[in-house]
Amino acid sequence: SHPAPDVSTAAFALATDDVMHLTMRGSDASRDRMAKLDQALIDEGIAKHPKKDEIGVENGVCIGVDLFQGSFFCAHSPKLSLLIASIIEILRRGECSPKAYHAVIGVAQRMFLLNRPLFSILDRYYAFTRLTPELEVRPLGSEDVAELVMILGLTPYFEADLRREWAPMLTATDASSEFGFGACVASCTPTVARQVGRLAEVRGAYVRLTRDGGPTDEPERPRLGEPHRLRLSKRAFKDVISLRHRYKAHAGSLEASGLLLLLRWISRTARHHSRRVPILVDAQAVPGAVAKGRTSASSFKRDMRRIAAVTLASNILPAYVYIPSEENPADAPSRGVLRVRGKMGKRLSKLPVRKCITKPS
Repeated sequence: SHPAPDVSTAAFALATDDVMHLTMRGSDASRDRMAKLDQALIDEGIAKHPKKDEIGVENGVCIGVDLFQGSFFCAHSPKLSLLIASIIEILRRGECSPKAYHAVIGVAQRMFLLNRPLFSILDRYYAFTRLTPELEVRPLGSEDVAELVMILGLTPYFEADLRREWAPMLTATDASSEFGFGACVASCTPTVARQVGRLAEVRGAYVRLTRDGGPTDEPERPRLGEPHRLRLSKRAFKDVISLRHRYKAHAGSLEASGLLLLLRWISRTARHHSRRVPILVDAQAVPGAVAKGRTSASSFKRDMRRIAAVTLASNILPAYVYIPSEENPADAPSRGVLRVRGKMGKRLSKLPVRKCITKPS
């Protein structure tokens, strides 16, 4: 409901009855801070579980996952070992009951929370676990086996890297049915990127750009929510993608394909790897599904898996932030219009254009 804290050295987090304190100031600072919290709990008459305390450590267990070198959250080793053994046993037998299958993959889903693109693996799981009766042992199909093998192959990605810095840039993407796909990039400081990224998935938050009388400026339209104005205009963005689509498709599928193209462009540069990248989008359904890592919409399910593959391979953590259509700098290139030195360029529909390879879902 609120932007993430704008901090870089220390943060508190609360998960039900577990309190976490993550700091870059060293173990002594953590012990001092948690001692004050303990005293506050005693003063309020709140009982705590002292055996669960792990204070001032770089390696330990935190809310059911392992903290490694103070920089990574990893799947809890005993649970991960049990998960791998269980999946191998199911594959060896070639059969399983829906209830047992749900129990095993349920453990994997908790680990997927560390790296949400992993949720896109699951497809056959939902159909298999809905079968009745739930205790009847059933043979696994080839797609069920492939899904289980995929989970085993991606276990090294059951982690969350806390060291990823913000890339010094803002990106934007858009798609239109009349032409195709567009994407823009603007240079900025990591501080600005972080301030924009904090708005990701915050209900009602959106970004507005500065109007400087450029050729693509449009009048502001009234919007519900809280606007956050940037000291950047559309002129600050450089067009990096403007591709014509080959096939007619659902609007959601086009938005997902445009987002995929931008992430591929970002991942081609090694210095962008292992970074957090703010991405401005004027559609909410697709970024919401991609941020969750899963969707039931068949129109962009395949592209979402491709997005997951790119982000996992490059260790990029995108932050999807809503921007109204009239503010989106990627609107012009998505309609086949390129800006040249701040001026409107020729319509690409009149020029040879490399076609996008997007196919209908």
